[in-house]
Amino acid sequence: MNERAVRWNESESLFFKDIGEMLKILAELDDRFSKSQPTIVEIEGGRGDSMAIGLGGGDDTLLSYIEASGDPPYLHSVGQYNGDDTVVYYYYGEWTEFPKRVLIPKNLALEVVKDFAATGQITNKVRWEED
Repeated sequence: MNERAVRWNESESLFFKDIGEMLKILAELDDRFSKSQPTIVEIEGGRGDSMAIGLGGGDDTLLSYIEASGDPPYLHSVGQYNGDDTVVYYYYGEWTEFPKRVLIPKNLALEVVKDFAATGQITNKVRWEED
């Protein structure tokens, strides 16, 4: 696997060469952001696609996926929550609000991220919806 990045703003990123390193980075960032502010981090895929996960926000989190071209469709996870409640995450220097219905269990989200890093593909382990 080529070296890829986990990035959470324009000037901060960490690099990984294998899935184990990536998971360690995500666990460390989850711990760090749980003490400060829930934050969205992006994981580079092998083809230039990216998957983002919210870290530091508790047992549930969100995922989003963007193809390398940057063109739509933009996908996000869909969980079991109903209603109009929202959650906020820090994303590239700004607080960003998301509908709570995008939240899924963090352990499931990490499985999906692991699959993405290994294969470059999104899986059907979660339900995806276009933004």
